[in-house]
Amino acid sequence: MQDKRSTNRYHPFMVPRWEHFRHEADIGVRGFGPTRESAFEQAALALTAVIADPARVSPRLPVRIACGAPDDALLFCDWLMPARGPMRAAINCALANRQILTHLTRETFREVLPEARLPLLYDVSHNTCKEETHDVGGRRRRLFVHRKGATRAFGPGHPELPSEFHAVGQPVLIGGSIGTGSYILAGLARKVARLEPLVCIKG
Repeated sequence: MQDKRSTNRYHPFMVPRWEHFRHEADIGVRGFGPTRESAFEQAALALTAVIADPARVSPRLPVRIACGAPDDALLFCDWLMPARGPMRAAINCALANRQILTHLTRETFREVLPEARLPLLYDVSHNTCKEETHDVGGRRRRLFVHRKGATRAFGPGHPELPSEFHAVGQPVLIGGSIGTGSYILAGLARKVARLEPLVCIKG
């Protein structure tokens, strides 16, 4: 799920509703209601509606959400973060779609080359939001990190790395285009104590 630019409106006589609007990055969501709480609730429904029909979603478990910010825009972002189910669902949908495309590609190759084998060597995602732990102001904090147009590039020894990459660092693929090269890279070694959230911009 990519960036959702969100604006909210509330007025004592406003009927609660939500809407989507065009945005150059992806899609925008708006919430309207008689109170800020109502407008935020409607905007959360709009975000859910990006990937599912809210009428077919029913509440099963209560979720306590505590958030705070100096203004409404930041408060809205903080409010949506605990309701991260839609974000995870969108990532799962994208990964499932990738597997479907891989399967169809293999089937197409087998029509011409029946003995062809196309094993998956490495899969890397970008434009996703991940929960990670980083140092912020001298404190260890669990953060939601969104690398727009980039992938993680953690160096050797970083605790977020899978065991098979712990000694060599995060593998990074930069795909080229017509007339440009492609690259296979790995995260740089840094002082593990600092745990910088390194990134690699995609090509």
